[in-house]
Amino acid sequence: MRNGMKVKVTLFLVLFLVVIALIIYIMTSGSTTERELYNPNPVVATAPPVTTATPVPTPVPTPATPAPTPVPTFSPTPYQPTITPYYAPTPTPYAYTVPTPDIFLHETPVPYAEATPFAIFSTPSVSGTFTSDSGARLNIHADWIVIPSNTTAEISVIVYADHYSIQHHSYESLFVTLGNSTQTLYASEIYSDSNELQHTELGRTSFTIPYTPGQLQTWPLDVKWRFNGTYGKDANGNPISLDTIECGGILTIS
Repeated sequence: MRNGMKVKVTLFLVLFLVVIALIIYIMTSGSTTERELYNPNPVVATAPPVTTATPVPTPVPTPATPAPTPVPTFSPTPYQPTITPYYAPTPTPYAYTVPTPDIFLHETPVPYAEATPFAIFSTPSVSGTFTSDSGARLNIHADWIVIPSNTTAEISVIVYADHYSIQHHSYESLFVTLGNSTQTLYASEIYSDSNELQHTELGRTSFTIPYTPGQLQTWPLDVKWRFNGTYGKDANGNPISLDTIECGGILTIS
């Protein structure tokens, strides 16, 4: 009985010592590991330096200079045209047949038709000029010509402005009257900065009147240009007002 108790006590003590030893071992190992983990100045292992090899450039071979290609030399052969001699053809004589005299004996002559002479009028054309006197350096003149025929005569009138420097627009301002017939024309535009006397056509017209050769006729011709402006200055330096510039006279036809 006592031996059994001793054995149990012995085993308990051995087990107790083993446990104590195990606890001591565990605590000792944990402290060492903790010291290694929380060391403020750990020892860092330095790796050996790595040596990088510098590549050696491979020399590029210089291309060989190609030998020059010889240029062929051409020796032109002179052109020698082949000349073929020209032989003129032998002309064939023209066979002319003399007509039989009977053809001429029986030919009927055609009478020659004389041309009708042109009508010649005994009355020649007459012409003349009428000029205005406006008192300024701007005037008009009318050139007229009469071309008679057997029963009528055509009277053509051309009106000119005699001016120096001027600017005038075109509008219906020219009136040409022959007898009781009046024609209204648009006067031409005039733009000039000349200091010399100029003659610019304002307009032209024509009239047809009855005519008897050898009979004296008189026709009054009147030309008016409604200028409606001023041109130049008088002796006192005042602008000269020109409403209408007029010229005319009597045409005598015989």
